[in-house]
Amino acid sequence: MKPLTILAVGPYWPAGSFRYLTEAFEHIGAKVYRVGPIFIRHGDIDWPEDIFPYINLRLNPGSRWEVPNYVDLCKAQIGAPDLIIYHEETYHNDIIPKTDIPSILWSFDGWEQNFNRIDAFQATKGFINHPFGVRAQPRLVQDSRWSYMPGAAAPWVHRDLGLTRDVDFVLLATMYGYRQDLCSGLSGNFTVESGFRKTEEFVELHNRGLLTYHNCNGQEEIKVRFFEAAAMGICIASDHTYLFDRLGFKLWEHYIPCPVDVQSKGDWHEIWPSQATMGMVMEWVKDHPTDARQIAKNCQRKVLNQETYYHRAREMLQSVGLWNEDNETVELFWQLTRKLT
Repeated sequence: MKPLTILAVGPYWPAGSFRYLTEAFEHIGAKVYRVGPIFIRHGDIDWPEDIFPYINLRLNPGSRWEVPNYVDLCKAQIGAPDLIIYHEETYHNDIIPKTDIPSILWSFDGWEQNFNRIDAFQATKGFINHPFGVRAQPRLVQDSRWSYMPGAAAPWVHRDLGLTRDVDFVLLATMYGYRQDLCSGLSGNFTVESGFRKTEEFVELHNRGLLTYHNCNGQEEIKVRFFEAAAMGICIASDHTYLFDRLGFKLWEHYIPCPVDVQSKGDWHEIWPSQATMGMVMEWVKDHPTDARQIAKNCQRKVLNQETYYHRAREMLQSVGLWNEDNETVELFWQLTRKLT
């Protein structure tokens, strides 16, 4: 059977969700043709130089994402692709071509500029009725014209490094405002690792850590890092979002509750747990290590069985009618996901 051909319109970050999504399609047998630039940002993993030929259909400088030309180029090279996936960003809003080819919008953050253009998206011939978003920003969840698709666990987290869990609390994020004070205060009683780290350090520290914190920002969202941290087997404390209920993540079975309040530092205000609250959560984890490890394992098992980019790829193919239960793509999918159980 001829493999599916997919035209994926970037941009691409080395440790970004769109890269992992397209790799997941390749792993289950699709041929992916990529269009778009690569961005190397501070803190991203240092991938080898062979990433640069990774984009096999390049954009010319100043092209302003005139994608129809590249759709035609793709047709000339391989025939019409079976599916086009667009990664939408605020600075290239002119990428939607008029085409009969089934298309999906992969919106990383659900920027407001994109939501204001929903009618243009839906009027595009061949577009699915509800574009997907990889991350549950409030606008994305509340606007019924969009379908919410949560983040997922990336391929590089599917491994156990066999390290001793000797770090009490791990918080890898941009350290500004109240977050600095929280980590500094906890470090007096616990071993704390914090800051913005490269991807390989993120993996290692979450393999070594007992607990990390996931923050919904006082909004209804699940961050991509929740899935990645869970897949590495670390116990997660989090405030609540109804999306946990929607996806089947249960309190005390998959994560530990951590109440939040408005925390201030100068003019900066954030919705985070107080130092006292986080300290109590840490004390519980230290006093109940067996229970905490079981909660971590429960969440890890659920994520690896249901919330990887392989699963997201399958959901997308199903949404446009390209998922055939009888073909070898399905067999490859199950071979990959069985390795994660």
